[in-house]
Amino acid sequence: MQKEKYFLSSVKYGKIIKREELKLIRYKQRQVINMPVIEDRVDKLEELVGKTQLMVQGLSYEINRLSQEMREFKNEIRQETKEFKAHTQATVDSMKEEIGNLTQKMEQDTREMKEKISNLTEKMEQDTKEMKKESNRQWEKLSKKLGTMVEDIVAPNIEYIAEKYFHCRDCLRFMIRIKVNHAALKEKNTEFDIIAVYPDKVIVNECKSNLRTEDPDKFSEKLKEFFDYFPEYNGKELVPLFASFYIPEHVLVELSRRKIYGMAMKEDTMVILNPDL
Repeated sequence: MQKEKYFLSSVKYGKIIKREELKLIRYKQRQVINMPVIEDRVDKLEELVGKTQLMVQGLSYEINRLSQEMREFKNEIRQETKEFKAHTQATVDSMKEEIGNLTQKMEQDTREMKEKISNLTEKMEQDTKEMKKESNRQWEKLSKKLGTMVEDIVAPNIEYIAEKYFHCRDCLRFMIRIKVNHAALKEKNTEFDIIAVYPDKVIVNECKSNLRTEDPDKFSEKLKEFFDYFPEYNGKELVPLFASFYIPEHVLVELSRRKIYGMAMKEDTMVILNPDL
């Protein structure tokens, strides 16, 4: 049977055709027969390709449009960010300048206030000193009129001076304006303004509201006889004080030369003017 087909084919085409070639020929014959179907499919395929191209073109357009919008949006964001940064920096710079100006003004106001307070304090201190000096002058005038310098001014300061400058404590006896007779010569007597007796010292004070040049010398002579009037204090250290409202420099030199402490008013109390004898 196969040989017959093979032969027939050979006779028909005038040559011997192989089985594979025969199959190809027959396939082509069927394709020719189905050409309308193929053309229809090709048309549909071309239509589909056309639609696909349109879709691709539309998609490409949309992508390009979206890309453009994104670029424009990014540019807007960049510009707005740049403007925001510039505005923020300008605001910060302005605030810094305002704070700097405010700080400078506060510092200036503080300096002016400190200066005013300092001036006011100095004025108050000066006024206080002047008031104290005026008060001392008034006390001096009053004491001169009443003759009470010993009781009113010097006596209240003796124990303070004794403790501060001579380390004296526990006053055993305190005498003001005491008149005493000489221990050996009963007819001879003298007067001491203030005597303060301590366990190991005796403070003898002479007061003069109207100071004269010869007063230190007279006080020195009186001190030489002190233990003749108070033999019971013999052996104690004698501490001589010469007190006045004001002691001139030349008088203070004389007192120091005689180893006598000068005591005068200073502001609101009395002080020793030559403590380093």
